[in-house]
Amino acid sequence: MLHSKIQDFSGKTSAIQSDIDKVMSTANNNNGLLVGHDSRLDDLNAKFNAMNSRVAMTAHPSSSATLRGIIKFDDVTFSVGINNLPTYKSTGKFVVEKEGLYLISVDIFSKTNGAYYQIYKNSIVISDTRIAYYRSPPSVMQHTGTVVVVRQLRPNDSLWVNFPGNYYIYAGVWSTLTIVKMK
Repeated sequence: MLHSKIQDFSGKTSAIQSDIDKVMSTANNNNGLLVGHDSRLDDLNAKFNAMNSRVAMTAHPSSSATLRGIIKFDDVTFSVGINNLPTYKSTGKFVVEKEGLYLISVDIFSKTNGAYYQIYKNSIVISDTRIAYYRSPPSVMQHTGTVVVVRQLRPNDSLWVNFPGNYYIYAGVWSTLTIVKMK
């Protein structure tokens, strides 16, 4: 009788072990699925962070005028990832909110003889672009000066475009400032 009980117990132990093995197998499969889900969640988080770090803006002067000093490209036709647009529109200074590698493109159409403009970063000239060379009338004076620069920028860096003299600028799509955070 003891022998029979031991055999019965041994059979039940084997059945319990088999059930435990099945539960472990299911748990391992579920863990594998969770790891896959975690990986996909990490990918989604990376994409979300990349989308939230995008910064871009295209703007034009809202009116043609003869100016000296900071040029206000206050007609913002496209922007993404910029929270301080009202300040930018009123001052003409783009204040960096997100660190990264930025592409800055400026083209200005002017009829002023010898006009040129500068791009400033934190009060330091980073670009000096001639729009039109000195010519004697009746030469055509209308020209476009274009420059594209790339800079590593940090939060609170300021960028602006400046006329060092009294120069005429055409508004609208004739003159454009584009800033894009590349990385």
